[in-house]
Amino acid sequence: MTGLGIKADFRFRPLADFPKTMLGKLYRRGSSMEIHRPKPFHGWRELAKEVGVITIGIAIALGGEEMIRWLDRQHQVAEARHALRFEIARNAKYALFSIEEEHCRIGLFNLVATWLDGSGPPPHFKGPALRLKPVRSAWDVAKPGAAVYMPFEERVAYSSFYDAVDDRKYLIDTERNVAIRSMGVFGKTSLTPADKDEGRHLIEEQRASSGLQIVTSSYIVQQAKALGVKPEPFTASDRAALSAICADAKMTGSLP
Repeated sequence: MTGLGIKADFRFRPLADFPKTMLGKLYRRGSSMEIHRPKPFHGWRELAKEVGVITIGIAIALGGEEMIRWLDRQHQVAEARHALRFEIARNAKYALFSIEEEHCRIGLFNLVATWLDGSGPPPHFKGPALRLKPVRSAWDVAKPGAAVYMPFEERVAYSSFYDAVDDRKYLIDTERNVAIRSMGVFGKTSLTPADKDEGRHLIEEQRASSGLQIVTSSYIVQQAKALGVKPEPFTASDRAALSAICADAKMTGSLP
C-alpha cells in the first residue's frame, strides 16, 4: 500500500517462466530459427561423392589462386626484362664510348710522357673528362624480386653482365683518383726532377687503367649483344664530346 492508497505489486515472474512466455510468443510469430540436422550417408558411395565434391571445390579454389600468382609473376618478369634491356642498352652505349675515349686518352698520355722526357711541347687539356659511369638500378631492383622467377640461364647471363659493369665502375673510380693526383703534379708552373718522376709513374698508371677499361668495355658490348640488346644510339653531343677529348691527343675518335 502506497501513501496514495494505491496497492502496488512489485513481484516478478520466475526466470523459469521465460521460455514458456517470451519464446513461445516469438515462435508463434515465426521468429524462431530452425536447425536442420545433417542427413545421414547411405553407404560409402554417397560419402565418397560428397568428399569428392568438397575436394574438387578446394582444388579449383587453390588452382585459381595459383593461376593469379603465376600471372602476376609473369607480369613482374616482363616489366623487369623491359627495364633491364633499356639499362643494358645504355651501358653498352657507355662502353662503346669508353673504348674510343680510352684510345684517345692513351694517345694523350703518350704526348705527356714525351713532354716529360723533354722531347715535345706540353700538351693542352681542353676536352671534358666525361667518364660515363655505368648504371645498374634496374638490376638492383630486379635481382631479389622478378629475376628469381626467370630461367636460370637468363639470370646467370644478367649476373655476368653486371659483374662487368661493376668492374668498369671500379676502374672509373681508380682513374679519377689517379687523375686527381696527376692534377697536383702537372698543375705546377714548373716541375722538379722528382715531379717528373712522379708524373711518369702516374702516366703509366693511367695507361694501364685505360687498357683495362678497353678490355672491360669490349666485354660489356659483347655480353649485351649476346643478350640480344643493341647499344643506345649516340647523340650529337656525345660525338662532340668525343671529338673534343680526342682533339687533345691530336686524334679523331669514331662512334658507330
